[in-house]
Amino acid sequence: MFDRHELASENLYLEQIYSDLHTIISNALAEAEKSGKKLLVIAGEQHSSLYSFLLQVLLLLVVKDHGIKNLIVEFPEKFVNSILSSPRPVKTLNTEFSIPFARRKLKMSIIPADLDYIQLNPSNENKDGVREEEMIRCCHEKIKDHALFIAGSNHVKPLSEQLKAVFHVVPINISKITVLETIEFNCIRALNFINPKILDYGPSDLGERYDFIKNSKEVIQIEYPVNLDYLCHQKIISSIRKWHETLHKPFLFKQLSESSALRCSSHGII
Repeated sequence: MFDRHELASENLYLEQIYSDLHTIISNALAEAEKSGKKLLVIAGEQHSSLYSFLLQVLLLLVVKDHGIKNLIVEFPEKFVNSILSSPRPVKTLNTEFSIPFARRKLKMSIIPADLDYIQLNPSNENKDGVREEEMIRCCHEKIKDHALFIAGSNHVKPLSEQLKAVFHVVPINISKITVLETIEFNCIRALNFINPKILDYGPSDLGERYDFIKNSKEVIQIEYPVNLDYLCHQKIISSIRKWHETLHKPFLFKQLSESSALRCSSHGII
């Protein structure tokens, strides 16, 4: 379990998560090469969950370490530009922190893939369906190389199904299963039951969408017993960067050196 004040105190635990993600992306790139398609990793998050954010930051480091430079986000271009151009007084969404981190620190390209909300027809009851059409269009038109797409958990199913003909799609669940069941799914159902116009949410297949990300064999499940109640977005970023830059790379170099020495020894070289 992470220390309540210092995330980097559990360096070996971070190493485990990073190592698991590293293996997933390495295997996915190899499979994409065999298929002749570009890799598209679709990570399903909870937009304000620190747990999702922790895995999101580590996943960004992993894909960048593999040479993947494109980050697609579930936001319209105007919103992305506002995040990058000026400090926002109140930040509540994970991507409000990960977009600047990916752009400024990791030098990744940020690709907006959503409609501005003023473009949505108020009479359209399936706003998510309309938004997903735009996300899919953006992927077809703008993605020419391997990419990571961070989107809300309920978008993973339609995005995966519609994009797998063109890309080698690897969906990953970076949300806590228990929270998906008890917060997002049940709250949306309750609010729609009380008054559908409160959220005007849209998808009639919401249950199928969450069943897909929780139970489908196509989705890679990432879940760790992490308690981040005493941390914030900035603390997570600073702690993981410190670990990655000062501890992970020497640790990885040591592991590679030991592995190389073992191979040489087994062949009688040393």
